[in-house]
Amino acid sequence: VLAESENFDDEHFRDLVRIIGSMVRRVSEGQQQDMSFEMRDNVSESEYLQMISGKTAAMFTTCARTGALLSGANQDAVEIMAEWGENVGLCFQLMDDLIDITGDTETLGKPAGSDIVQGKMTLIAIHAKQSGDNMPNFESVFGSGESNDDSLSKAVLELESAGSIEYARSRAMHHHSMAHECLDKLP
Repeated sequence: VLAESENFDDEHFRDLVRIIGSMVRRVSEGQQQDMSFEMRDNVSESEYLQMISGKTAAMFTTCARTGALLSGANQDAVEIMAEWGENVGLCFQLMDDLIDITGDTETLGKPAGSDIVQGKMTLIAIHAKQSGDNMPNFESVFGSGESNDDSLSKAVLELESAGSIEYARSRAMHHHSMAHECLDKLP
């Protein structure tokens, strides 16, 4: 598609191929890392952020970088937009994780709490596991593959009490704020 497009000149072709190729690699590595987390009992916050940086934020970063490049922006603006894309992507994934737990099945189009039931190592689960709080419902439901609404609701209440949901929300809002700071740097 890039090779046949008449919407940009040859000057940017090599950069676009390199940028998109890098994104494909980062997304693949992020997906592989996410799958490897399923086999582990513990994942650190920094490992999780690195994984979602690849699996999700890399696509936002690529779109922002290539859009800036093709618009004729200078190199500083291109890098600022790439940083903006990274932060928007991280915020997006953290908010998606929150919505999975706090949303309802009808709105989501999939069972609410499916990340917990599937044992997904989201920032919420990582925080909960590191909190040391006694969360019998969360421990029972996490990775069980199935759950009834009552036990899942109790697990969510435990996550709220442990501060895990609020922690993930605050980290999402941190990246939201960082994205706005990037925009403030643009002319």
